[in-house]
Amino acid sequence: MLGYAGSILIVDLSSGKIEKVPLTEDLARKYLGSLGINAKLLFDHTRAGIDPLSAENVLIFGAGPLVGTLMPTASKSDVSAKSPLTGLLGTTSSGYQFGSEMKYAGYDHILIKGKANKPVYLAIQDDVVEIRDASHLWGKDTWQTIDLLQEEWKSEEIQVAVIGQSGENLIRFSAIQNGKYDAWARTGMGAVMGSKLLKAIVIRGKGGIRVADKKAFKQVSREMRQMIIDSPFFEAVSKYGSMAAAGVYGKFGALPAKNFQTGFIEDWFQTRGFKVLEQYSDQKMACPACPVGCAHWAVVKEGAYAGLKIKGIEITPVFEIGAKLFVHDMDGILKCVEMFHRTSTDCVSGCGTIAMLMELYQRGLISE
Repeated sequence: MLGYAGSILIVDLSSGKIEKVPLTEDLARKYLGSLGINAKLLFDHTRAGIDPLSAENVLIFGAGPLVGTLMPTASKSDVSAKSPLTGLLGTTSSGYQFGSEMKYAGYDHILIKGKANKPVYLAIQDDVVEIRDASHLWGKDTWQTIDLLQEEWKSEEIQVAVIGQSGENLIRFSAIQNGKYDAWARTGMGAVMGSKLLKAIVIRGKGGIRVADKKAFKQVSREMRQMIIDSPFFEAVSKYGSMAAAGVYGKFGALPAKNFQTGFIEDWFQTRGFKVLEQYSDQKMACPACPVGCAHWAVVKEGAYAGLKIKGIEITPVFEIGAKLFVHDMDGILKCVEMFHRTSTDCVSGCGTIAMLMELYQRGLISE
């Protein structure tokens, strides 16, 4: 099938069995994109009533047919499992290069089942797939782990999905880090990965993706790119990213301040609004083939966290940390973002939990 890599990689950590099965046209046509196929695979490979943190759950990575091509904004990959937070279908998406690398290695989906008898990581290099010992990585944060894996592979080009201490300790809102600066953050997929004693997935692919008509596909991709650039929202989103909406929320009192006790923060625009971006932004980042480049590298230039460089000035952490937890300055917000990334903790659910505890303490319902 054109657009698809054409294969599903199935890894059983309990038995050590690794198999590559074809992605059928019937499956691809019936279930739309990576999320649709992920959901079908989850249904087929689990049974009702299983514990999401048991070996019976499966963890599925998926990348759709446009991922890895020139089509603008088509870089997202999905991770799915039975969620330890809800007991229902859990799924979360993330951009950047991991999904493309899956396709280049020859896989539309990676399905992981069972549980290893010791910490392991999955090493994928095109057709060569190995379950490797990760005892030396267990207990380390995600950034330390990625650095060690890059040394081991002698390459900074590898793509890494990894958990930190939150995933290892089965925190039900733990994330899976997509490299150092992005994550499949929602629905507790990091806990599922940790329950399998799977520390990381390292992937490197050298293949390509075939399309039916290269010339026509390039033309459509160019037209889509131009359509995005011509959008009335392009300039603001390209310049400020998701922070372009921060002012609107602040103006209309829609901030989740102090665990939603108020919607207004008096100095929001001066301390945490989108204008602050200009003081910290070092350079922009973009997902593959995307003309927007909405992400920003942020650099803390002075103070206790001087030298910290992170992709972090986005509306979610600024709202969750800056408003919900009422962290007043951007330096502190960015340091918290680093901690969430290093430990593989979902910023949204993590901040919600902390904010609840803060309010309970504020109301005298719990002690220190």
